[in-house]
Amino acid sequence: MTYDATLESAGGEGNADAFVNASFDLHGVRANLTSTYTATWREDQATQSTWSARLHAHQHVTALPTALTNPFTNALPGGAVVGSVVTFDRTTGSVEEGTLVGERTVTSLSVGSVVVTPLLQDLTLDAYGAIGVVRTRLDVANDDVRITTHPTRPHLHAGVGVSGRTTYGPLTFTPRLGVAYARAAGGTTPLTLAAFGTTERANLSTTAVEVLEASFDPRVELDVVPLLPQAWLEERNVDLSLTPTLTCSVPLRAEDALACGYGLQTTLETPLTPRTTLDAGVTYERRTVHDLGVRLGLERTY
Repeated sequence: MTYDATLESAGGEGNADAFVNASFDLHGVRANLTSTYTATWREDQATQSTWSARLHAHQHVTALPTALTNPFTNALPGGAVVGSVVTFDRTTGSVEEGTLVGERTVTSLSVGSVVVTPLLQDLTLDAYGAIGVVRTRLDVANDDVRITTHPTRPHLHAGVGVSGRTTYGPLTFTPRLGVAYARAAGGTTPLTLAAFGTTERANLSTTAVEVLEASFDPRVELDVVPLLPQAWLEERNVDLSLTPTLTCSVPLRAEDALACGYGLQTTLETPLTPRTTLDAGVTYERRTVHDLGVRLGLERTY
């Protein structure tokens, strides 16, 4: 278990940070608990604080249910990891809108599961899903009016991705693709308005929010050294590679547009003397703008 905390304060202002990280093994289940807390304050402002906690537990299994059968081999994968994640977040802070001043507290709780299983040679399939609720408590007032409301909305998240890398001779392929979906429900919530000795209730309507995104970021790395003449390499130690990249945000809805970027990375590492090594490279990327970078480094051992 590791933990740390800091506290700084001067002239009526300050901030505090603390974290705890604990790992333990219980009957073959590996678990990790992480909790953080931050707070800031000033003389003219209420304390703003954030507290979060995350519990993650996973276990290696030798076979998964038939529903998770590897579609490429029609067999149950071995060496898979199945885990569960519980997260809790709470944020409090002051609110000031015109003459209304008060406090807003947002509390979020979610429970999810994750499966990581071998797919093909050196490639891994990752899938996750989570459900939870978000509760927002708003309490603001001025000399004449006080407004309170506390909407609670369910939300869900799901995603699947492929990661890893596979090598064919001098070529190394990294697929890096995934699809993610998230939805927060809408609805109506009672809102209480107290003013001049009377109390009124109204309904506050919120709109559902839905996000569906896909990413495709394949990389192909070419190890140039095996393609160079062996006679030229006899007395040289050279590491030279070329990596073309393609990154796309894939539209899954009619109103979305395909957005792609491409680039090329080159690296060169070679000793200049027995104690001096040259490390250089050029990176070019084209998204909305052209981005060109040049890296040159020398390392010497004494």
